[in-house]
Amino acid sequence: MKKFLLLVLCPYLYGNASNHVLTNHFRSPHHGHTICHPEYENCKDQAKQETLTLTSGVVSMGTKNVGPLFYSGGIQAENFMGTDEKIHFNALKSIDNNSKEHLSFDYEQPFFKGPFQLVMGAFSDKFHHIGKDFKARDLHIIKQNFKLGLTYLFANESEKKIRSELALEMTNTKNEIRSLRSKRQDRVRKIVITNTYEGIDSWYGKNLIDFKLKHGMPELGGSKDREQTRVQRDSHTRFWIGNITLQRLQKLPYGMNAGVTFVGQVADRRVAFSELMKPKTPLFWSFYPDIFFLGDSGYEYKLKLGYEMQSKGLLKKSELYGFFSYFDLRKRRKPSGISNKLHASSTHLGFRGQLSEYADFFAELVIPTKKQLQNEKMVKKDIFGLNFKVKL
Repeated sequence: MKKFLLLVLCPYLYGNASNHVLTNHFRSPHHGHTICHPEYENCKDQAKQETLTLTSGVVSMGTKNVGPLFYSGGIQAENFMGTDEKIHFNALKSIDNNSKEHLSFDYEQPFFKGPFQLVMGAFSDKFHHIGKDFKARDLHIIKQNFKLGLTYLFANESEKKIRSELALEMTNTKNEIRSLRSKRQDRVRKIVITNTYEGIDSWYGKNLIDFKLKHGMPELGGSKDREQTRVQRDSHTRFWIGNITLQRLQKLPYGMNAGVTFVGQVADRRVAFSELMKPKTPLFWSFYPDIFFLGDSGYEYKLKLGYEMQSKGLLKKSELYGFFSYFDLRKRRKPSGISNKLHASSTHLGFRGQLSEYADFFAELVIPTKKQLQNEKMVKKDIFGLNFKVKL
């Protein structure tokens, strides 16, 4: 699955704390801290090796609103310079007339060896959209984030990792709708506290507990619109946001595996656009556009059952899986035309196959049981992709 995540140009669509597809090779929201156990995977593959991977392919996001097909491409370098650095560059371009493109750059560099680590990271995200959905014609979003954090590893063993991090993050987000002559910029400085536990128990079950608390500081941030020449401090830059992720994966006999994940988010007030835009989740905001301008509480959970197959024929490895997804959002403020409570649920059936070391493909059928925001354009129909990679 690790190889699969590298193949999909938009690895953040499935592999982040805010994206919760369970696999038998799951990773922490803090990439680079992966539990390895022989019952689940070949631990030699998890060793810190110098890798440079080029990827390309075609991906479908599965909704009319987002668009049917995208060209994808990317470069992933991990420990390429021998300093445990991670550099990921990804690009996405829609094939249909609804011109959408997405560029992202992610960099993380740990310093020092031992339980204490100084971590520096940078993330840049650019999204461009031309369409009529949600009156968002000629929409441009640019997000830049810089992080400097101090991490302490309470445990860093092969079957248990306990990690705590205190970081200062600075985020600058610009969004513009040219046809409406609307332009806005948010600058947010925040303190982020993160605690993560990963472990494998005696029943060969994987467990993940991740808790993140963010505090926005208005004295260090602000916003401005098109008519202003200086940044002003706004109340929405002062906020508290709590995120929690609970994940359990159980290995079963005969190649079966099952898992459950729960993700919750609570915000105390109307917060900055950049904080509820789901960082590292390109296009997610298109599914739920009104969420990101409100102080909301929401949660999501998924149940998954999968079966792995080893093959000596055309496919080197394949997996059948299915899961049920439910999303619930509760808003304290009710915008015009939108229900105070939003619910969405769907059943997913999928298949992944590995043709060789250089090619993977996946297909997923989504059966919606409740419309998302009562809008057919937001209901996922199918998700699929064909991806190729070259490892240098």
